[in-house]
Amino acid sequence: MINRELLGGIFEDLYEVSYAENGVQAWNMLQDRTMHYSLILLDLLMPEMDGYEFLEKLREKENLVVPPVIVMTADESAEVRSIKLGAADFITKPYDMPEVIRARCERIVEFYEDQSLIRAAERDEISGLYSREFFFEYIRQMDTYQPDQRKDAIVLNIEHFHLLNEMFGREVGDDILRMTGIMLTKLFADKSCIGCRPNADEFCLYVDHAEQYDGVFAGLQEELARLTHVPRIRFRIGICQDVDRSKPYEAWFDRAKQACDLIRGDYTRQISFYN
Repeated sequence: MINRELLGGIFEDLYEVSYAENGVQAWNMLQDRTMHYSLILLDLLMPEMDGYEFLEKLREKENLVVPPVIVMTADESAEVRSIKLGAADFITKPYDMPEVIRARCERIVEFYEDQSLIRAAERDEISGLYSREFFFEYIRQMDTYQPDQRKDAIVLNIEHFHLLNEMFGREVGDDILRMTGIMLTKLFADKSCIGCRPNADEFCLYVDHAEQYDGVFAGLQEELARLTHVPRIRFRIGICQDVDRSKPYEAWFDRAKQACDLIRGDYTRQISFYN
């Protein structure tokens, strides 16, 4: 407790400081999406959940935006393990050089916030996929280095997403979008694939060409329903195969969207191909 107050005194004139008595409380604070933290000062010796457990949980949580962590401990031998678990820096006790501690923390916070600005522009905050602007820029780069690689443009839409938002709430709706982004990323992990979420309930993928898509998306809806506890989620999927590189990038996805829209309300088909 004394150490927490000492650290707080070093920073409270420059930052808004929040305190956690143990790892469990700190973990719960990170789950609060209304709060944004720029730095975590972590003591390794804590009740209920120690610092090592806390770092391991941060590594395992895929959809959690994690600020940099500085480990604070008197045990210098813990430095290597802490860094391997993802700590950004390591400061030993006692805190007898407050100016040095403050300068090191300010440097890490500045670097993290600069990176956050880049990520905010590059990524959709909810799904974790690229923003529309970065998506098309990365397509341009991929085609520059892989001009002969055949590619498919895919548009996936969540049927009646606005009704899901109304029935289950915005937070559950965001969970559906977030988990969809994660699942699509894993689905094409073995292929060259990038994705974006250009609209609320729509996802675009640019992926290596496949002649057949039978079974590719099988079980995706059921898995999403299991993870989010929302029944009867339906995907509509439109695919423009072997894109025509003489056309603009946007035209490929317009064609995939046309195919996707053709099966709106048609519960006998999940996938439609542009022809």
